[in-house]
Amino acid sequence: MAGRGTDIKLAAGVAERGGLHVICTERHDSGRIDRQLFGRCGRQGDPGSCEAILAADDDSRRRTQAASAWLANMERVPSRTGRLLYWLAQRRAEAAHSRARRALLQMDESLGDMLAFSGRGE
Repeated sequence: MAGRGTDIKLAAGVAERGGLHVICTERHDSGRIDRQLFGRCGRQGDPGSCEAILAADDDSRRRTQAASAWLANMERVPSRTGRLLYWLAQRRAEAAHSRARRALLQMDESLGDMLAFSGRGE
């Protein structure tokens, strides 16, 4: 992905041909990152389009039990079901990351409290 805060300038004649086309070949654990990537296609009012070309055995879907069950029983997953499985996998990954950040914050606070009562300065 291009640098944050950097707009991609379209070369001469590109806007007339439809603008920048973003192709996503895998999903990130965070849907926010995916939306940022898809948003690269049409900045500053320029035309653009995007599409996701994803494999049925993508890592994010394999981590979800529901996705694994579907993939084991289906040769080709319908696009609507596939989108639902990617959405479910992303939501579960985001929730797991959120729980990990919350646990780390709680551990940091409890260690800070223990150190405060130990009499040592930081």
